[in-house]
Amino acid sequence: MYTKDITFLLRVLGSSKQSGVLLIEDPGPDASPWLGQLQLDQGRVVSCVVSDQASGRVVLRNEEALQWLTARGRLKWQLQEEAILPPTPPPRLLPPGKDTRREDAYSTEPPPLPPAKNLLRAVPQRALTGNIAPANALVSREHRQVYALVDGQRTIEEIAQLLHRPSEFIIAILQDLQSQGFIV
Repeated sequence: MYTKDITFLLRVLGSSKQSGVLLIEDPGPDASPWLGQLQLDQGRVVSCVVSDQASGRVVLRNEEALQWLTARGRLKWQLQEEAILPPTPPPRLLPPGKDTRREDAYSTEPPPLPPAKNLLRAVPQRALTGNIAPANALVSREHRQVYALVDGQRTIEEIAQLLHRPSEFIIAILQDLQSQGFIV
């Protein structure tokens, strides 16, 4: 389907409270070298990426991607409604240090951590399911603060500095967020 521009399209999808993955391409006769993907939840844009179709590499993310798509004008689009919501809501997180594992249960802990100096330079990213999780899915203030700073650009060390917390504390929270599927 074609539309005048993305602003108009998002206004229509927003008023009808659509959820799903919005795929956007150039309507020209040749194959488009790029593909835009917007996650919509009840008409709100949750995330936006523009990727190179040949390599699949993400070129632009979120605000930059949305601005770039807005400048394209006329677009070809398709909404995949079933692609957005996970089958069950993500489970609530527990505060760091609270261990609810039983002896007879399989461990769901993430793999062992690499050496600390390399780990502090790691850049956590939000998972797709994390972007659509309700705000109350993160039960502690610390989890919400750390999750708010995970943007795919900040290192673990930078997050620890911004929150004035020890890196070990931030790593424990990030492990919780990762085990629950909020970040990768």
